[in-house]
Amino acid sequence: MKRTKYYHTDEVAKILGLSANEVRAMLVRKELKGYKRGRRWFINMDQPALEKAKVELAPSNPPTFIHYIKDADHENAIYQNLCETMHSVYITTYNFRDVYFRGKSLISILNELSDDGIDVKVICADLYTKKEKSFDFSICPRNHTKLFIFDEELVYIGSANLSRTALNDRSDKDKGISNHEAGILTNDSSIVKQALQHFHHIQKKENCRTCKMKDCKYRKRRG
Repeated sequence: MKRTKYYHTDEVAKILGLSANEVRAMLVRKELKGYKRGRRWFINMDQPALEKAKVELAPSNPPTFIHYIKDADHENAIYQNLCETMHSVYITTYNFRDVYFRGKSLISILNELSDDGIDVKVICADLYTKKEKSFDFSICPRNHTKLFIFDEELVYIGSANLSRTALNDRSDKDKGISNHEAGILTNDSSIVKQALQHFHHIQKKENCRTCKMKDCKYRKRRG
């Protein structure tokens, strides 16, 4: 009896020469069949529709976009892309608080992504939670950047920290209060590439060894 073979969305995307988002769109339009487990789709490679797609679909690149994100829109932008992350999520922020999205804590979301094999890295200057974290986490008191890089394909750059007032956390006691925040969300490859380079530069241990900040309690830990 022939065993049915399933592939992840990103693997099918490589076979077809498409982006993962285009393959997910095909699943939504029911041009491909598969099943979803957690946040990942598994696609049956034996279905005739896939053979047809290999022939008829030409490789294409998703159009470049830059979206302006303001105020309470940050909650949807960050949460939606966390849910759609397939490979990696890299975050730099000043404040790190355990904010909530749709009643679920951010640390729980990041832990689940990490446990699912997704590369999760976070750098912050101030930590306001002692909850257990299964993802890669480091502290740099000099960090003031706010980057959210999803799958090395999409980046948010702006003013929002991981704080309740910045991300319109509805679990906050002062439910109507949120900051005025502004940023951009883009898949522009040149901007994403620069953001990735900046993230990895901040993450380097060599920065701690050459840092002139006095009495940094994290330098010995990283150096």
